[in-house]
Amino acid sequence: MEIVLAPVRIETGDTRQIAHILAERVNELSAETDLVVFPQIRLGAFSFDPRGGRSGTASLSQTFSDSISQIASRYGVHIVAATLERAESSDRETILAAAPRGVVAIRTRHAGVSDSGETARFEPISVAAGDGKAALALRADLDDPRLALGLREARPDVLIVPMRLTGSPDEYRRIAVHNPPAALAGLRSRLAEMARTARRRVAAVNAIGQDLPDGECGPCGGVFVYDPQGRAEIEQSLYKESPYRLRIDPTTRFLHRPSVIE
Repeated sequence: MEIVLAPVRIETGDTRQIAHILAERVNELSAETDLVVFPQIRLGAFSFDPRGGRSGTASLSQTFSDSISQIASRYGVHIVAATLERAESSDRETILAAAPRGVVAIRTRHAGVSDSGETARFEPISVAAGDGKAALALRADLDDPRLALGLREARPDVLIVPMRLTGSPDEYRRIAVHNPPAALAGLRSRLAEMARTARRRVAAVNAIGQDLPDGECGPCGGVFVYDPQGRAEIEQSLYKESPYRLRIDPTTRFLHRPSVIE
């Protein structure tokens, strides 16, 4: 299974512009690739309809998923991405996987709201690409103790985590650190622990973005891969957009030497 982890710089919340940026990236990366993984992307907030009042954000995620599905079909590759939408009650996170024949899986959760008690089982959505299988999770899922058990039962070749880790004041307060590298250090520990507990390789890609007018620092990028023993295989420097290509043997789950795509 050939996987490309693609940090991408997004300076807009407009879904159509984002889709154009991602399509260009897939066009560059699709050769000899089974699966392209993008980070979590923040979509625009509520829009105002001309009659007054706010319209819902459902159309944003639907427009985005339709666009990703079309890109996957056009270039004949599987695509994984995640979104974050700002809402009045709580932010909404969505992770999706699109196959060349259309969207194959979508899962949504409300940011900051734990769903760990809803069911006894956590079955992460997965995508079969090339000769392998990848499970998908949001960053918040790493706090769910059921995820590791679900991964051991599902037996994917890799767990993929699209992220949007920022340096916002809320982020600082939540993890009690005061700079992006320190924030990522805590996250890297969680990724490594998940790899050890689930006994599966874990690969994460973080978004890159601009600082926002409301004082939120933009996401700082990074590609992180840990083997089933929790040892770091890739820890890419912050703010770099270079994608990484991984080739995982589905029989041995051996990671052939990863390469940077310049």
